[in-house]
Amino acid sequence: SLQSGFFTLRLVCAFVLVAFGVSLAFISYAANPPAGTITPTSSAAVTWTGTADGVPPNTGGVDACDSTEGHGCDSYTLTISGNPADWTGKQVQVQIGWGLPRTYYDLYVQKNGATVASSASGGTTIEQVDLNPSSPSIGTGVFVVRVVYFVPNPADQYQGAASVKVAGAPP
Repeated sequence: SLQSGFFTLRLVCAFVLVAFGVSLAFISYAANPPAGTITPTSSAAVTWTGTADGVPPNTGGVDACDSTEGHGCDSYTLTISGNPADWTGKQVQVQIGWGLPRTYYDLYVQKNGATVASSASGGTTIEQVDLNPSSPSIGTGVFVVRVVYFVPNPADQYQGAASVKVAGAPP
């Protein structure tokens, strides 16, 4: 009788833990995978896929992303490693692309909550920004790539990539 009580208690606890874990999967709407790291010597791009439900944010665009994550916005955490000096002559290109011209996403890159780069030009199937980690205004560290589902299509999710490129000549 005592053993069956412990078995029942363990069974109930296991069910509750599994149910909790499944519920976390439904409320976490980060890109897939949710994060990646790029180094000055990376030869391959880090890539991810959008996972939001495709509902545009009600108002606010990127400013509404914290409250609408997964329902109009999607986030990918990009770590740019190394020291700024390691990035001399190099930059990080962040790009999202999708298939249908009638689908439209906006791209924002933020560091410490401030937008450091953005691309929001309609009528294309890509958005792209270049980050110069050797610049004091960009630097290295943790960035959040925010994608706003401006005119979404859940069947046409964006694909994201961050790669190391040779920096262009300064203006």
